[in-house]
Amino acid sequence: MEGISKRIEEVIKNKKISASEFSKKINVQRSTLSHIINGRNKASLEIVTKICIAYPDVTLDWLVFGNKPNEKLSAPKSQLEPKKNSSDVQKIILLLKNGTFQTFEN
Repeated sequence: MEGISKRIEEVIKNKKISASEFSKKINVQRSTLSHIINGRNKASLEIVTKICIAYPDVTLDWLVFGNKPNEKLSAPKSQLEPKKNSSDVQKIILLLKNGTFQTFEN
C-alpha cells in the first residue's frame, strides 16, 4: 500500500512542478518536504491540510488513505449493527460547528 509520501510525490509529478515550487505553494520549508518524501518524517495534519487547501482537487481522503473519489470504505458488519446493550455508553460529546461542544452523560 502506498503511503502519503508517495501520493505527495504523485501530486508534484501530476502538477508538473518542482518540489521547491510545491513547498512554496503549500508554505512549508523545502527540507521538510524532502524529509517527508524520503520517508524520514511523516506528514503532519498541518501539512496534509495545507496541500488540500492549496490544491482543492486533491482530496483529504485520497491523500491520507489512498481512496479514489467516490470510493467508500465499508465498515465491518459488526460495526454497523447496533449493540444490544446500550448501557455501555458513558458519555456522548457533540462537537459543534462554532467550535464549542456539548456533553451528555448516561
